[in-house]
Amino acid sequence: MSQKEMNYSKWLTSDQVCQLLGISKRTLQNYRGNKIIPFSQISRKIYYKAEDINNYLERHYIKAAYQLNKEGGEL
Repeated sequence: MSQKEMNYSKWLTSDQVCQLLGISKRTLQNYRGNKIIPFSQISRKIYYKAEDINNYLERHYIKAAYQLNKEGGEL
């Protein structure tokens, strides 16, 4: 899924989230069970807000050494 598609799609399916994060459906199920990623469920179909997935990725962002150095951090 391209970044452009994610920006225009408010809700994502489990398959889309798995592909985006590079995880299995079982891992995604664990994330739901452990309340790591919020979701909405209608009958047996589960949806995720694109914004929530983006927030999850931002929380797990690790800066490169050159970025830390530019901000006055130590290498």
